[in-house]
Amino acid sequence: MQTLRFEVTNTAPYPVTVSNQADGTGAAITVCALEGDPFVAFLAQTPQDDEIVYLSLGLDTELKRDVTPSGRPTVIGMGYHEPSERIWCASNGAQQSEVFALDPLTGLETDSMDWSNYPDPQWIEGFGVANNFFLRSDRDKLEMFTMNGFRLGERTYPGKFIQGVSSSPASWTFVDRNASEIVVIGPFGNIVATAPAPGNPAGAAAIAYDSISQRSNMPQIIPPQGILGPVGSPMHPDTPWDPTPWLFRHRLYYVDAADQMIYGGYLTADP
Repeated sequence: MQTLRFEVTNTAPYPVTVSNQADGTGAAITVCALEGDPFVAFLAQTPQDDEIVYLSLGLDTELKRDVTPSGRPTVIGMGYHEPSERIWCASNGAQQSEVFALDPLTGLETDSMDWSNYPDPQWIEGFGVANNFFLRSDRDKLEMFTMNGFRLGERTYPGKFIQGVSSSPASWTFVDRNASEIVVIGPFGNIVATAPAPGNPAGAAAIAYDSISQRSNMPQIIPPQGILGPVGSPMHPDTPWDPTPWLFRHRLYYVDAADQMIYGGYLTADP
């Protein structure tokens, strides 16, 4: 297992006003495509109707915001399914046995599944989607489902409290609230790398991997308004990244609920 570091490249405060979020409850994030362009979709539980806010990859520009679909007030996790171009969501409370999909273009619910034939989780805090699988957290446990809702199995990670979950290449990435760490697991569930989370150690809440953008077009720092800097600057994709990213260029978005901040960055093995 490797110990990595999260290199922060972009930051932004929550785009919505929340209350009582310091324990991480109520935040979800994913990277999705809207008419072919990648955006960060963010949600936090608020005193009024919750909104999904669509932000630029640099976190500095808001495209739009949609109220969550009618009757879906407790979304706790989101994951983008690229083949269907839908955001799948999990909820807590009375709806924790259901998952549903929405169209990011319209904000409308398009599909749902009832998983009540399986044992109810104690408390959902993370939910991720890959091309063929769902991954749902239940405190120190991860459950895997097929896209038609068949439960394949589970794995327990003693001592961890799993918050956000995201699909990543040949792996999954999640947040351990107990250790305030970002954790990468392999396709068979073994932990391959960890990194201290940025921001407030008490705020570990959610994470998303950008699987939409092309790696070769990723600058180390996403420039303001998306306007590239000159070659040689970290805001141009032809400039080598320093420090070097772990394995290959990538971007993660991490949510710190204690300070109500969103961090964009990447993992590096460099000291």
